[in-house]
Amino acid sequence: MEYRGFEERSGKLAEVFSFGRVKVDNPDYIRGLKACLSKKGAERINCGFELVKQFQPFDPENPKKVFLKDLLNQFAEKAGIKGKKRVRIFTAVDSIIDEEFGTDAFIEVLEDDGTNSILRFDGSINKKKLEENFSKDVILLDLNALPDPMEDDGAYKRYVQNTAEESARKYAVKFSEKN
Repeated sequence: MEYRGFEERSGKLAEVFSFGRVKVDNPDYIRGLKACLSKKGAERINCGFELVKQFQPFDPENPKKVFLKDLLNQFAEKAGIKGKKRVRIFTAVDSIIDEEFGTDAFIEVLEDDGTNSILRFDGSINKKKLEENFSKDVILLDLNALPDPMEDDGAYKRYVQNTAEESARKYAVKFSEKN
């Protein structure tokens, strides 16, 4: 007998393992979520990103999750960003940003002019989703292919490096569009 929903549930476990999880059970998060849900369009998205930033399980400049820490450091290097305080990484797992906009994590670059650039990531183990991804706005990560650094450190470092390089390219395009 096939267990329905197992792939979705194991996919959620892979996301939480890789990215962590927003503190969605916090009563203040729930109040903020209600406020965001009352908004439409860009206001709703912006509200969601701000809400997610407030309820992180870790410091976004020094995340606990090894993959996020390594990705943040490699991205900053590949994108030529000086000083860690200009770049941060956030989990969005289980948040409004995850549920409505397909974003499990994001990197925020605080620009010199006071604006910010956001690079969105969606992690998945669903082969069909991975094959059919056409989004230019979200970097899709195959969590099936994310090696365990304790088992194969070289493969893990290559995965992080490739992801950081792709992220730096997307950032360069996004940054050049601003200027």
